Formats: sequence, C-alpha cells, structure tokens
Amino acid sequence: MMKLYKFRGLLLILLTAALLAGCSGDGKPASADIFDTLTGDTYHLKGTFGGITMEAYCKDGMTAMIIEDSSGDVTRMINRDGKNHGINDAERLMYIYEADEPPSVALPSADLAYVVSGESDFNGKTLPYDEYSDGGEVKVWLFIDGNSLAGLRILEDGESNDITILILDKNVPDGVFDLPEGYDETEI
Repeated sequence: MMKLYKFRGLLLILLTAALLAGCSGDGKPASADIFDTLTGDTYHLKGTFGGITMEAYCKDGMTAMIIEDSSGDVTRMINRDGKNHGINDAERLMYIYEADEPPSVALPSADLAYVVSGESDFNGKTLPYDEYSDGGEVKVWLFIDGNSLAGLRILEDGESNDITILILDKNVPDGVFDLPEGYDETEI
C-alpha cells in the first residue's frame, strides 16, 4: 500500500508540473494545449517511470489511476464521492479511506514557478525544456517535443527521476470510475 501512496504522489507531481508551461516570445505558454487539457475537467495521461506504467483519468471531478509495475501487478486508485478506493483486482480487495482533499481536477500549480528554459537529453533525444521550481529543493523540467509533452524530469533531494509521457488526450472510457462489486472491502 505504501508503494501506491508513493506513486500517487509522483503522479500528482507529474500532473502539477505538466500544468506549468514555458513562455514564448509573445507571453503565451509554449504548451497552451497541454495546459488547457490538464486544467480542464476531462483528460487521460499515461506515462512510464522506472519500469512502472501509470495511467490517470479525470472527468467530472473524479480521478482514477492505474499503476502497473514491472512484474505486471496492477493496482487501481479511484477518487470519487469524497473517498479514495484502492483496488486490487487480482485479490478482489478494495481499501476505502477518506480523501485528503475533495475530488478535484484543480492542481496546486502555484507551488511551482517558471525559472529558465534550456535543452537537455531526454529519452535519447536533445529536447527543449522549461524549468520550474518551488523556490526550494524541487525542480521540474518539462520537456516538449514539437507540440507534445514528451516527459518530465523531477529533481528533488539530490535525485533525478524521468517520466516519459506516452499519451495525453481527452479520451476517458465509460466505466473507468466504476467501483467493483463483490470485493472484500476494508475501511482505513
């Protein structure tokens, strides 16, 4: 369960960083479409990090996250109706606990501010990035390839973690926020 919290936090950092865009010469964010998608009410984001595949969906104030680790184990997290639901389909278990915050698509973008733009190697390519920082130890590099979000580099506490973005769109399938029936439930 601790692994789930860690990746949930990583996804929140990823989504927060993706909300922040560099500025072009005319003052308009270079990644305005990405910003509009992630600040809207509906999106689908899929990325990889260290052998883990994360997929997040947001629609109508509900969020769902699917995490698959390198061994193929899948965990789902659904945030709806003021509660988080950690779901293990293989064992037919669901952990339910109060959400720290109400379900929302609003992310704390005010925590990070634009610092500088540059270029760096990311996923085998030299790409432009915009750096954002919280003014302290956290730095996020937002990599853009053409008009698409290619990935993020999160620099924190002397560590660097790259997240490759595979999909960013508004395609949210029906049923992704449905809770399973007949599972053993544990309130935490």
